[in-house]
Amino acid sequence: MIISFWTASGDKGEIEEPDSLFVELWKPGEDLDQAQLRLFMSVENVVRSTISVVKTCLGSNNLVMEMALSDGRDVLVRQYASLPHTPDTHHSRRLHIEVDLLNWLTVNTHIPVPSVLALVEPTEDVPLPYMVMPKLPGRPVFDMLTCMDSEAKVGLLARILSQILLTISKKKLVACYVDFGVELFGLDVPQLIGSTVLDTSGHLQVIPLLGLLPELCSDTVLHSLEDYLEHMCNLKRKCNSFGTTDEEITRGRATIDELEALILRIAQTLVDPGLRRCILSHDDLSEWNVLTDTDGKVTGFLDWEFHSIKPAVLAASYPSWLLYEGPLDPRFAINDGQMETHWLVSPQESQDLIKHFDQLALTKNAEYYKALKQGEFLRTAISWLQSTHLDCGLDRMRAWMAEIATVA
Repeated sequence: MIISFWTASGDKGEIEEPDSLFVELWKPGEDLDQAQLRLFMSVENVVRSTISVVKTCLGSNNLVMEMALSDGRDVLVRQYASLPHTPDTHHSRRLHIEVDLLNWLTVNTHIPVPSVLALVEPTEDVPLPYMVMPKLPGRPVFDMLTCMDSEAKVGLLARILSQILLTISKKKLVACYVDFGVELFGLDVPQLIGSTVLDTSGHLQVIPLLGLLPELCSDTVLHSLEDYLEHMCNLKRKCNSFGTTDEEITRGRATIDELEALILRIAQTLVDPGLRRCILSHDDLSEWNVLTDTDGKVTGFLDWEFHSIKPAVLAASYPSWLLYEGPLDPRFAINDGQMETHWLVSPQESQDLIKHFDQLALTKNAEYYKALKQGEFLRTAISWLQSTHLDCGLDRMRAWMAEIATVA
């Protein structure tokens, strides 16, 4: 398939990519290693059917397999990857927390999320837990935003019509994101900051924030916007993404100190309780984790592995693929010859769709809209703190801060 993208200079490019992230891993008659054989046998026992074809997802940090069953069903099997120097109990806990939340969302919301058919605990044969879910319809938002017919294959009229239909679909997609955000905004959740688990009564409880690695977790449940901002700054200080020399590390830490002082001052001005009210947030809502049909209607919100309850001013947000700010501002984005940042919509489309998002948000929930707008700077600052891309001395972050100071 042909995908389109925009570069930092605003130019449009196209590249040919595989039609699907899933590639065939196994079909009957082919050999399996012992670990695969034991896992497949375990899955067959759980789903009460035999496996016909197995595809695996490229580019995922975890093991994600799409399995066609002999009874006609398609299921997804998801098993968190084991990471070096990280106890398997940590991954098991993360998986249980995701399953808990999916079950809670299924019961308490209208949000389309995968139902959990089974959570399979570790055994001697299969040492890591996994979950089984039905495959949801639709394709990733990435496909809808980037796939287009090559200009060499279609005529002018067909291209114009295709562009009109794509614009309509994008507006429908934005509307689905707004509905999603507004529904999360209205949920009754505990007023603490952290990750979630279900208690024995099926109610959400808050635990310390759970990260990919144990060292990325918070020590305690957090209680305020300021607590959360300080936690994010402390995590950034621990990371190794701002250089290796003493001078780079010193420069980077000084930049974090300056940013922390700035965002804490801004937080003190946000006194409206509605902005600080804690709401549930999907913290990895990338264009790969949302499924849509050909018309732009969302059919599934996936991968709730990373989620949290946090202040509304941080949780109310735009889709990441719409943004041209912070680390995604072309002036400060990565473009060093080895890695180049690309955008899925043009700068003009970004402005138009954000305006559409704002209009819908204001119409549907004025409090959500207020949190969305008043939290823009803090969310951009958080995106810098969460960036794992190398930024020696945090010079790109400092350049952004200097530009913000000039504008202010």
